Amino acid sequence: MGREGGLNDGQVGIVSATVDRSLFVIAGPGSGKTTASALRILKLIYVDGLDPLEIVATTFTRRAAAVLRSRIIEWGENIRARVLRTRRPVPPRFERLDFNQLRVGTIDSIAQDLLNEFRAAGAPRPTPVDTHVFAALMMAEGVRPTAAARSRRLCAFLESLGFNTYGGLLGLGGRAAALVEIRERLINDRVDRAALLAGAGRGAGDVSVGLSRALEAIETFEAVMREREIFDFAGLNEYFLEALGSGRMNDFLATVRFVLVDEYQDTNYLQESIYFALAAAARDNGGSICVVGDDDQSLYRFRGATVELFAGFRGRARDRVRIEATEIALNLNYRSTRNIVSLVDSFVRSDVIFQQARVIGKPALLHGAANEGELPLVGMFEDGKQLLAQEVANLIGRLVNGGRIRIADAEGRRHAIALDAERGSAGDIAILFDSTSEYRASGTERFPRLLRDELEALDPPIGVFNPRGQPLKKQAAVRRLLGLALLCLDPNGSILGSQRIGDPVLRELRGWRDDADAFLVSGPANLRRFVDSWQRRRATRPLRGNTNVSLSDLLYKLVTWIPAFQDDVEHLAWLEAIMRAVSAASLLRGFRGELIFAPGSLTDELATRSVADAIWRVFAPIADDVIEVEEDLLETLPRNRVNFMTIHQAKGLEFPVTIVDVGSELGDGRVSKPFKRYPTDPDRVHRMEDFFRPYSQIDLGNRTGQDRAFDDLTRKYFVAFSRAQDLLILVGHSVATTGISRSKKTMQSVATGWRRPSCAPAELWPWRGLSFLRRFR
Repeated sequence: MGREGGLNDGQVGIVSATVDRSLFVIAGPGSGKTTASALRILKLIYVDGLDPLEIVATTFTRRAAAVLRSRIIEWGENIRARVLRTRRPVPPRFERLDFNQLRVGTIDSIAQDLLNEFRAAGAPRPTPVDTHVFAALMMAEGVRPTAAARSRRLCAFLESLGFNTYGGLLGLGGRAAALVEIRERLINDRVDRAALLAGAGRGAGDVSVGLSRALEAIETFEAVMREREIFDFAGLNEYFLEALGSGRMNDFLATVRFVLVDEYQDTNYLQESIYFALAAAARDNGGSICVVGDDDQSLYRFRGATVELFAGFRGRARDRVRIEATEIALNLNYRSTRNIVSLVDSFVRSDVIFQQARVIGKPALLHGAANEGELPLVGMFEDGKQLLAQEVANLIGRLVNGGRIRIADAEGRRHAIALDAERGSAGDIAILFDSTSEYRASGTERFPRLLRDELEALDPPIGVFNPRGQPLKKQAAVRRLLGLALLCLDPNGSILGSQRIGDPVLRELRGWRDDADAFLVSGPANLRRFVDSWQRRRATRPLRGNTNVSLSDLLYKLVTWIPAFQDDVEHLAWLEAIMRAVSAASLLRGFRGELIFAPGSLTDELATRSVADAIWRVFAPIADDVIEVEEDLLETLPRNRVNFMTIHQAKGLEFPVTIVDVGSELGDGRVSKPFKRYPTDPDRVHRMEDFFRPYSQIDLGNRTGQDRAFDDLTRKYFVAFSRAQDLLILVGHSVATTGISRSKKTMQSVATGWRRPSCAPAELWPWRGLSFLRRFR
């Protein structure tokens, strides 16, 4: 079960803790926290006598929850089998143990399960939907029917928070996405809306009036969601907290004796309140709470995560629930080579100002002697993105096709780089970007697109997995599928033309129809007959009067003529995103994703309204970029493709070869988005924190927004660098090595080791020139 050599002192401290001993575990990357957590739970069950039902264990992602659960069950069953073979008499409880009764999952899944299990008579059965799908619902039910649809003052308010409203011309989808983000902030920070409106919303200024418009749209939307019993994850957690305090979950709380919270650094204030309610129950039942996390790996502030809650956990637990937690540090990294661990630790310790935001007295990250590889740290920097893409693609091609690449370290020793001869594949390589978008808004190709093209042009070609590289609306197969559906539903486009959905969205939808028309010309005859039957409303089976036809059924039928949706992993992710939008529409009032099929009639009023409903709730949100591919669709990565990932998506993963883009865009001399490399001001997330938190009881410090922006960038690249197991390669434009663009602008970047400007000038760039990185030539 354990690694060779057994557990280290920190892991032993976690596993051996008594039932009533609460722990605050600082777990660095690759430090064996999952092993220690699983063994702690098994010790509680087998040694301390806890029943699986008395344990609640939460993790941040479904993938992490599945790993923890499977490890507990596998090891637990192995222990039980050994006891049953060797011990007589066998304790009766050993035979009755049911590890499937463990409550292990994300806080959202556990909340949903418990709300259903302890649901009061007549209470709603929670139905959570994904964030991007929720934005589509906000567009239809919150923005469209209120003044938010046209309000320029709403745009002024959004601009004050850092949203780009394109000069007040932000479309309905953009307004909806912004309002969903604001609503999540209100809920996750437990903002007092009445106090907010009385304070920031007082007066006749554009921002004040805009705030009122925003709250009006949000509350209109929430009324519909309550009526339909629909929740997003923030609303689900809010409902769960209310249920915990209402008394109707007392039977559950009476059973809780141990609470494990993994990835606590990405907890928000609402979730902290839930965890403290569970911890108080465990305390009263003679049990404890164990929180595990790493403030240096907190990435989700944009989703409401509040890293300060982790750094201040011991004091907050003492003050709020009278729990004293013992601190344990897991600082031995068993994932990466010594060179990688040394780089990661020196990077996170380089910025003196950042140390003020870290857990006090945090120990250095040390090499755990499990990965004894000696490959040097590598850099690849070229004078243009195209050349860089060619060089990186050629390197990947040689590795994937069984080649060995030699490189010398600083002492002149030669090393051979190769994938595992038996198990190695393209999936062992991950390329991490700030954004995996393949095109700019202007249509210009970005580095991920250039690299994809170069990899696919190799002989043999190497596939890429990057389903979020382009918006759904730009994918040819998606346009073709949805265009065919529009041709079936609205033959002459008259229903579409009568909808007030905005010119950009209308042009997009008409473009889909044009693409589908072109496909029909060269497509199979049976597809043309199918579309013609729909357009003429000729039923393929006998019908008596009008009947309902599911939009999802129509789409699944059309998919059979687009083979890529059946055998390509990227297309499957796109199809799932579309179907989630259709599924969400089925939850709302109105036609619920159903189409009224009136045989022989194109003018039936009810049928026309059902098509218009589908346009508003499915087609228009996709055309307006409201619907995206959710990260949970990317949790299973194909082994035969190179993975293009955001750093956020890579959190919790590890790869033998990790390539991090630290500056492919620097050669453009772009300074329009400094918050992505070297912040000059607080960005949107930090502005929202500063605006809303005076009306919350979260009670945090007064670190400036700009410093928090620098902190978050440091954490992001700490996570990126620490994903590497054997080989870490930093890539970018050659400007990354000089810090000066062709136009003589200074191009600082946290990713290349620059410290924030409050540091002494002589100490701003300790990684000057990136000379410690070895080159292939």
